[in-house]
Amino acid sequence: MRGCELNVPYYPASLPNVVKFKNQARCALRGYAVRLTAMIKNEKKKYVVKRAATGLGLFAVEVIPARKRIIEYIGPLISNEELEQRRGKYFFGVNTKWSIDGSARSNLARYINHSCQPNAEAFITGHRIWSWSKRTIKAGEEITINYGKEYFDDHIKPWGCKCAACRNKPRQRL
Repeated sequence: MRGCELNVPYYPASLPNVVKFKNQARCALRGYAVRLTAMIKNEKKKYVVKRAATGLGLFAVEVIPARKRIIEYIGPLISNEELEQRRGKYFFGVNTKWSIDGSARSNLARYINHSCQPNAEAFITGHRIWSWSKRTIKAGEEITINYGKEYFDDHIKPWGCKCAACRNKPRQRL
């Protein structure tokens, strides 16, 4: 992009102090980086990433009331044509033409795991994706969403679902 220069080190803790732009008036990345900086600054106090039964998960540090916006799934907007040529598992479809590549570690929403009985759900507004609480989420509780049938069938079902709801189900005898 002409006139853009985004100087951001790999680790997100330094973002508020180092986001610089060569030509702020013409830079298409400016809005994204400023939003990213604000999100990281605010989210660090509300959430923590730690070990879960399914890998790393996003956990609430404080109580999150029902029907409250929790976190935005952030990352560059890429075309679905480009998505087909990339490898990864942190793509979130916005519509039939666009998806968000949420693979950056600064995207804390990427740590929200799947559950068959989730406590949050994702809503798409324009080209933005927000997670909202479905019920009150206790401090220390993992934040989960239902990834949907297509993702479940392709990536989770072959290995077996490890969400709390499925782990607690009685197994059928053969």
